[in-house]
Amino acid sequence: MLLACYITHLALYLSHLLDKKKVSAVGMAHAALNILPSASDPLDVGLCKNLVEAEKRSRREPVKKMEPVSLELIKSIVNKYAHGTATLKDLRFAAMCVLTFVGLFRSNELLNI
Repeated sequence: MLLACYITHLALYLSHLLDKKKVSAVGMAHAALNILPSASDPLDVGLCKNLVEAEKRSRREPVKKMEPVSLELIKSIVNKYAHGTATLKDLRFAAMCVLTFVGLFRSNELLNI
């Protein structure tokens, strides 16, 4: 009974910290409470574990999706770098861009060629 009351209070405390929206307050409280020696860890209870995970997920920044490279962008790169008086370095850069686009390579895969 005492352990259930302790877990309830702990869950309410973590929920209160989560509502305050302080940066990593729940994570810091979780780390501090993990130091306490106990036979059964109250932080392993589903509710407390869910609150800690919710705080971790709420801190994440939204995913920023990148725009795909278009054929027009590749054409503009080739027009800019692969002209009649282009240096070997410019031609190499244009060829790398075209090869990456056509071959569906990632940049690190192209650098390993």
